Amino acid sequence: MTLMKQTWVGELALMAIGAALLGCSPDNNETTNGLGEDDAGDNADGGTPESPRGYAVVSGDYSVVSIGVLHPDGKLREREIIHSGSAPAGLVTALSGDVDVADNATDPGVLTLIDRFRTDVITRLELASGDVLGQVKTHTPNSESIEDAYSSNPQAYLFVDDEHAWVTRYEPNPDVALSDIDRGADLFRLSPSAFERTEDRIDFSDWNGEGERENPETGETETVNVYARPAGMVRIGDYAAVGIDRMSIGFDAALSGMVALVDLEAQEVVQMLELEGLQNCGDVNTVPNDETRVAVGCTGFYRGVQRDGAGLVMLELDGDELSVEHVWRAKDHPDDALSMYGVCAISATEVTATSAGGVEQDDEGEPLQPNDELFVVDLETGEQRSILDAGMSYVIGGAAYDASRELLLVPDATTDSGGEPSAGVRRYERQADGSFEELSITKLDDILPPRRIRAFY
Repeated sequence: MTLMKQTWVGELALMAIGAALLGCSPDNNETTNGLGEDDAGDNADGGTPESPRGYAVVSGDYSVVSIGVLHPDGKLREREIIHSGSAPAGLVTALSGDVDVADNATDPGVLTLIDRFRTDVITRLELASGDVLGQVKTHTPNSESIEDAYSSNPQAYLFVDDEHAWVTRYEPNPDVALSDIDRGADLFRLSPSAFERTEDRIDFSDWNGEGERENPETGETETVNVYARPAGMVRIGDYAAVGIDRMSIGFDAALSGMVALVDLEAQEVVQMLELEGLQNCGDVNTVPNDETRVAVGCTGFYRGVQRDGAGLVMLELDGDELSVEHVWRAKDHPDDALSMYGVCAISATEVTATSAGGVEQDDEGEPLQPNDELFVVDLETGEQRSILDAGMSYVIGGAAYDASRELLLVPDATTDSGGEPSAGVRRYERQADGSFEELSITKLDDILPPRRIRAFY
């Protein structure tokens, strides 16, 4: 369910993260601490290298996770550098089963882990040594560890400098005053040097609204509050582009998705672009070798007709304003696969995206598509080209693409009849005609399947 890009993560996480934390055996590691001097992140020109130094792979079963590392060619380097049972110096809070890796293009040499719903912790690791640089909770710790206590549910982390790093806090906290630093549904500033919370936040409540839901007890339609929830976040020029889902507390009402353009120095929203007719547009992604474009995935409203609000968008930055350059609306392509999960841009006009098996059903309730399928989607023409048809549903995770190597890496969490990983990280090389030729598969963990991959610099 990693593919359901956090638009209803609160609901799913309640089921997935209730399991007790377990340790993972490091017996198959080459090492268990550190990667070496090549990962120190020193760039002679002070900029981000054109090609990644490697890739971090998140493997997990929704109760525990393991972070492994691949070489730049996608082959195995370290099976496991940290996992849910790790206890290195400085690791105060153990990792849960709902962990992602932050983009470190602005913070080379550091691996930042985002521990989400009910854990709410950011952890920074030095890649060269494996040392924990710091850990901080993304809201003031609750006075009591009760199950219904507020969880800020961080989704994305962006390093700016030693004093400024921003995290998107997905969950609103309507039980406190709007001026409270733990109001949530905002960008919240952390200090990386001290790794402490600050009192700075960028609020999105001006874009809250009202939506309609069906009351499950009465069956009557009623109006409920809908909150502007920030999810994905990427650097674009001098700004941050932030994907905004607009969902009710119970995830049972939704409004149009948005993308915010945020001036991080002024700490203010300079533009809020509504993606009319599209919903849950929190999946924002950089475009290779392009500082003016952002690719967006909108997953639609899963409690309605999901296709009606699903789609893919390419935004272009001109000065201090984003505009829609290309859009693919699923409802305009009723015979095409519903490809909008795990968006990965491969050019200014093309993205890869997954159509999840079992999402759409026919009139008799049978799935129109039983398994996940990964596509390249041309946003100019709307053409879809299949790359991978998986053997299960909800197994293809968010991919990574290196344009300099024309290398696409796709985590495939397919398991065998015994529940053990039977695939791994699939490697593809893009050909001159735009097709993708599959290379050998990289296998990591013998127990935990790969769910997510992220380039690091």
